[in-house]
Amino acid sequence: MPHISKKKLRDATYVKINEHFVDAIIRLYSEKRIRSFLNELFTKTEKIMLAKRLAIILMLADDHSLYHIQKILLVSPSTVARLRDTFDAGDFDHILKIFKKEKNRVGYWIDFEALLRAGMPSMGRDRWKGFSSPIKKGPRKNR
Repeated sequence: MPHISKKKLRDATYVKINEHFVDAIIRLYSEKRIRSFLNELFTKTEKIMLAKRLAIILMLADDHSLYHIQKILLVSPSTVARLRDTFDAGDFDHILKIFKKEKNRVGYWIDFEALLRAGMPSMGRDRWKGFSSPIKKGPRKNR
């Protein structure tokens, strides 16, 4: 997780800067501008953290076990438990509404699985076919 200063902001200051942040996002309108804004504003670590949080929320909504989520996303048990508690309190309803539409949800999981597998061979009977065939044939002989 990214670290923030231990110095606490006054509540009024936090509310004001949060309003400015949300207003900036609202003014973006287009996907291209939103992508640019997020890429300029957040570090790679912050983007990974936010992407994992979203994945945890969606996996909780699909009734994945806490252990499964932890192992798949490589997050701590405490992170999953904390988000589960927030999920159980109903705090992610707006996020879940976005992904409630089947099209959004299916597309997300297809992309997510592709990222997780990251070049791993296909599942099933011929999973290692491409990897083992050169070994079975033996070394090439010069002709």
